[in-house]
Amino acid sequence: MRITFTLLAIVAMAAAAGSIVWAAPSFMGYTGLLAVPDADVLGSGSFNAGYFSIQAGEDITNFVGNYGIGGNVEIGINRMRVKGEQSETLLNAKYAVRTETDKKVGLAAGITDATGEIERTIYVVGSKVIGKSEKMSMFDKEITNLRLHFGLGSGGLDGVLVGASAILGNKLALLAEYDGDNFNVGARLYLLEGLRAHAGFFDAGGDNDFGLGVSFTKNY
Repeated sequence: MRITFTLLAIVAMAAAAGSIVWAAPSFMGYTGLLAVPDADVLGSGSFNAGYFSIQAGEDITNFVGNYGIGGNVEIGINRMRVKGEQSETLLNAKYAVRTETDKKVGLAAGITDATGEIERTIYVVGSKVIGKSEKMSMFDKEITNLRLHFGLGSGGLDGVLVGASAILGNKLALLAEYDGDNFNVGARLYLLEGLRAHAGFFDAGGDNDFGLGVSFTKNY
């Protein structure tokens, strides 16, 4: 019940102003949805940072940051702490093989936990906006930027990766994904410029582990 009230409280913050941009950090640090990476990378000199907490069988907190170094490459760091255990520093990198256009799918390849502190993971992903001409709505708000994500991963993202994201109105992003093991759903609220609140259920319909977070992105 407390989780439900917390999620409703976050949704209520949608009255704040905001703007929609891609390349937000995931709960795991690298840019993406909830746990599934997308094909976006930060532009040269752009950065994001965030704090995420997942209330699971083992409570996990992640302090994360990513930086665009140019050449369609971003690098990132995640200081992960599992309650009662020693913190680990995970290094991430992603390269955009092809930028998404109206006609072409965006493609990217990346690595998480590059030094193998917990479980080194390599992945390839694609992202593409679909249905631009379709007019869809929910709760009297227009749904825009319906976007599909798909890929393959190893290690912590072992198997087929599938995701979908969409913007509801102009402040709320809806997210759903399959991370190779679990189905996850969540949302991002766009507050002030660059500032987001994150919420998600991991292993939805199963353990229903709940996560909350906040992040800030600066684009150049």
